[in-house]
Amino acid sequence: AMWQGDLDVAARHYAEAVEVVDRTGFDFGISMTHFSYGVVLLNQGRDREAHGQLTLAAERFDQMNDKWNTANTLTHLANASLALGQFNQAENWLRQATAIAEEIGDPWQIAFALNNFGEVARAQGDYDRARGYYERSEAIYREAEALGDHARLIHTMGYMALHDGDFT
Repeated sequence: AMWQGDLDVAARHYAEAVEVVDRTGFDFGISMTHFSYGVVLLNQGRDREAHGQLTLAAERFDQMNDKWNTANTLTHLANASLALGQFNQAENWLRQATAIAEEIGDPWQIAFALNNFGEVARAQGDYDRARGYYERSEAIYREAEALGDHARLIHTMGYMALHDGDFT
């Protein structure tokens, strides 16, 4: 339902799944369910609720020493913080995610975090800093052949061009 765009149905199912999986004691399942529910809530604009779910997921992934999922969750948690206007907190989550991504050597995670650093800078009106993050992210996305994320970044660069008055 989430990937087909029916976020209301997805949110209902994930809310039920959270209740069920929390009783299982299966750490990875609990973490992933809270993460997925948080992503759905984030996509619905229910940022405060998303923040709570993502915080739980990040803590559990970290306790399990699941570095890839910890970094991914921290970047999504930064998005929730950004949506709540918590710019410093968003950058803190992104610094943590970037450090983990660099430690595990995952270029996609690094690019994802850099892209979101750009989002924080752009939300604060610092277009020059945002552009720098986006350009670094674009180079890594291109190298990693992350076509979907690269396309989304090009879309964002369109907003930068509009800000600069470059309508072509």
